[in-house]
Order: sequence, then structure tokens, then C-alpha cells
Amino acid sequence: MSTTVDVFLKFNGSRRKLLRFLGRELQIAFGKGDTWLLGFINIEFCSRYDDPDYFRSRHLRGYNFVVGGTSYAWSAQFGTARHVDITIFDAIAQVIAVRLKTRTMITVLDWGVERRYRYIRPMKRNKYSAVIDEKTGKIPKGLF
Repeated sequence: MSTTVDVFLKFNGSRRKLLRFLGRELQIAFGKGDTWLLGFINIEFCSRYDDPDYFRSRHLRGYNFVVGGTSYAWSAQFGTARHVDITIFDAIAQVIAVRLKTRTMITVLDWGVERRYRYIRPMKRNKYSAVIDEKTGKIPKGLF
């Protein structure tokens, strides 16, 4: 059984700049072969230019890149690994939204769940930048 989680993001820069950011800030280096995170999450990177059919849906028009992860639970030890995958990618979506000051959306197609984040700039009374959930307009209370 596998679970696929996608993080869609809007980035105005080039593909090379985004890959450099992911490698530098999140320590995710995409190479020629498969990229694995923690040994059981297969990570893929795609842009609108590479696969325009993936971005055909109406609610994906504003996004131009996707970082996807598929976890494979193949033994009793990794039976709950799919929940770790969703938590990790939810945190990645929030970090990307704050660091790049952009919009992100995480989707779990198997569960029919999607969550959108956007960056809000800090106010004078609050020096911290935050990410908010677009649906509720508030800071997310927790990860998935």
C-alpha cells in the first residue's frame, strides 16, 4: 500500500533556482535517479512545463511546480509510515510558503484532502512572519 502526497507551489523564478532552494534549505537534492527521503518516501519534482496535463484542474491553475512524495508501507514496521509522510510534507509546504513568500497547497489524493497555505508579512507589533490556512484565514493549529 502506498500514499501519495503532493505539494503544489507558485514560484516565479526558474526551475534551477527552485531546485537550488530545495537542496540548500530543505536538504532535498534531486538527481538523475530516484530520490528517497528517510528510506521509504520516494520524492519527485515536476513543473507545469514538464507535464501540463498534471495541472489541468481548475484549482491548480495558479501553481507551476509540484513536489510529490510517495511512501511505501511494505512491512509491519512501516505500517503507520503513511502518516509520517503526510506530516513531513505538510511541514515542507508551510516552510516553502514562508521562505519563498508564496502560496502552497498540499493534497492527499487517496484521502481527498487538500490544504492551502499562504505567507503573511509580519506586523509592527509582531516581528514574526506566519503562514495561514487560506480556508480558515487563521494560523494552522496542527499538522495533518
